[in-house]
Amino acid sequence: MASFPGMPAPGALVVRAALALASLLLASPARAGAAEGPDHAGVLGNYAMDRDASGTSWQPEAAEMPGLHAFPGAWRVMVHAGLFAVFTDQGGPRGGRQGFSTNMAMAAASRRLGGGMLTLRAMGSLEPLMGPKGYRLLLQTGETADGRTHLVDHQHPHDLAMELAAIYAHPLGTRASAFAYLGCPGEPAVGPAAFMHRASAAEVPVAPLSHHWLDSTHISFGVATAGLVWGPAKLEASAFNGHEPDAARWNLERPRFDSHSARLSVNPRPWLSAQASAAELRGPEILHPTIDVRRYTASVSFAGTGRLRTQATLAWGRNVRSADLPTSCPLAVTATAAARVASCAAASPPFAPSRVSDAVLAEASVRLGARHGAFLRAERAEKDELFPSYDPFHVRVFPLAEVQAGYRYALPVPGRVSWGVGASGAIALLPEFLANEYGRRPLSYWLFASARLR
Repeated sequence: MASFPGMPAPGALVVRAALALASLLLASPARAGAAEGPDHAGVLGNYAMDRDASGTSWQPEAAEMPGLHAFPGAWRVMVHAGLFAVFTDQGGPRGGRQGFSTNMAMAAASRRLGGGMLTLRAMGSLEPLMGPKGYRLLLQTGETADGRTHLVDHQHPHDLAMELAAIYAHPLGTRASAFAYLGCPGEPAVGPAAFMHRASAAEVPVAPLSHHWLDSTHISFGVATAGLVWGPAKLEASAFNGHEPDAARWNLERPRFDSHSARLSVNPRPWLSAQASAAELRGPEILHPTIDVRRYTASVSFAGTGRLRTQATLAWGRNVRSADLPTSCPLAVTATAAARVASCAAASPPFAPSRVSDAVLAEASVRLGARHGAFLRAERAEKDELFPSYDPFHVRVFPLAEVQAGYRYALPVPGRVSWGVGASGAIALLPEFLANEYGRRPLSYWLFASARLR
């Protein structure tokens, strides 16, 4: 694994995070969120099952998890599913209109075995039907549609198989437990809960721009995690496949274990969850396989109760590359790029390349009664790869911000499916340098219908 001068190792970062979060543990010596019985125990230990989120991540127990629950024989079965049918108009010169669907379904089955708890979990999506480019999302970057060029201003689709995993947890007394997680694909111990599982993002129809700082590892072909739970705290480590999924979204890829991570999570109260994590990813980007990435994340999630149900997440992520992105001044393919190529050897343009980039996300949703829901997502990210690889500005890092707000109305339809309609809009806040590419303040909107199990 490549070294990163001047940066702390992942283990050291988690130790520092443990000290920073220790006050939360000391402030809540009482047992937090113990399970009411075996049918309501968490997947990883003796706590309320609503604490479990994606992979082995935690959320506030007060957030709850909608879905169908059944108890056939010795098994406890949970099914969770959601779908958005979306029309978007992305503003500015790089924008455009598109209809698409984001969706996922998950099933988990748990039972007592050998004094512990065995859980089998499967999750999938039909997003590959959108095609390899996924859906339009201004300023989004990451992964590739054809294995040769970067996706820009598009969000890649999820794979058909998002998770196929087995988890076994065994108690160590009344307050502690040890667990092991094996998945292909699976989710390693990095970051907060993946966005499609976060209660604060449940109403938002699209992925966050900070996806590749916080939760892009949630589909990893090869994950092995081991950890300990002690009351409100969890410490875990993963070996996993650090490579992004390839452009073939329908298949299963060969598992490998070339990367590692560690995460500390603390749930001191039913309404609060915090985590800090660090990971070293071997060649995560398919188009830059020799560049490794060190990733750091920290987040806090809140879940309110009462008539005004508020869910909120504040998260930070940092990516540190082991080397600079390759750059050159080849023969230009467009007149715009030609002008930039001509000045490539001139004075250094603004927004220099950097191996270090940060992203911050603030996300909240509010539910008023049974019908009305509103959400807000504000992000700031430092992004390169906004221009094609032949463009000298491909490697330049631009500070970007976006604010999205929306509303969803739950239709008064009885049954186990919650149907809704809604709309949201976003404004992007960009440096003046990008005005010719994106416009000064590009506006985008989404109209959507949604359905999810409740």
